[in-house]
Amino acid sequence: MQTAQSAATLQRATHLNTREINADTALEEAPTAFDQQRIAKRNAERDLGLTVLRAPFDAMVAQCLAEENAFIQPGMAVVKLHDVSEWRVEVAVPETLMRGSFETDNVRIEALIDPATAGYVAMVYREHETEPDSVTRNYLVTFAAALSVESNLLLGMLVPIKVQVAADQALRGVLVQETTLVTKPDDTLRVWRVEKSKAVPTPVAFGEVADGGVCMMEGIDAGDIVITAGYNALREDRPVRPLTDG
Repeated sequence: MQTAQSAATLQRATHLNTREINADTALEEAPTAFDQQRIAKRNAERDLGLTVLRAPFDAMVAQCLAEENAFIQPGMAVVKLHDVSEWRVEVAVPETLMRGSFETDNVRIEALIDPATAGYVAMVYREHETEPDSVTRNYLVTFAAALSVESNLLLGMLVPIKVQVAADQALRGVLVQETTLVTKPDDTLRVWRVEKSKAVPTPVAFGEVADGGVCMMEGIDAGDIVITAGYNALREDRPVRPLTDG
């Protein structure tokens, strides 16, 4: 636009000088201003041709941070991108389950990407945090899968996760719910068993983590009754009665 104005100014100055209305100095200044604007335009077009943003990964534009035709400064953020070369799912794992050996070789982990077609996609382990959430005491474990952009997944969406133990890996020990585990002040684990209608605290050691709970390797046997809630009200040898007794 400024180049067009300079061209119009030059034309008007030439016309007026021809009619001897303005001074020769005005005619001399107009071509100089026009040449300067033409050079500035050429430089701007060259800079614009070099202004290309190339992401080092497959990306999705999440948010434009600069308005169209706005002036930007070096180092200014103009767009927010999401890396879609690999989709990642974060799973909050309770502290009690993280105490065991974290092995995923014999476990199949799948995410339900499309509920309409029950389309599960296999996930692979990537990493896990080494510090728990200060409130929930859960650790974030990250799994990943290669998906297409057409999966219609966006950052922050929730997806169901299914965990399956390999068929040839028979679970050892006694399977109990994770809510039965109680952490002692010295960071050891125990469960409360019901023995002869009394609450008995029992130290335990667990091994594999299954889809339905945790396998106890030591401390309890098959058929033992364990308490799953209300630990704060329990005292050793205090009489209790399972709800199954009616």
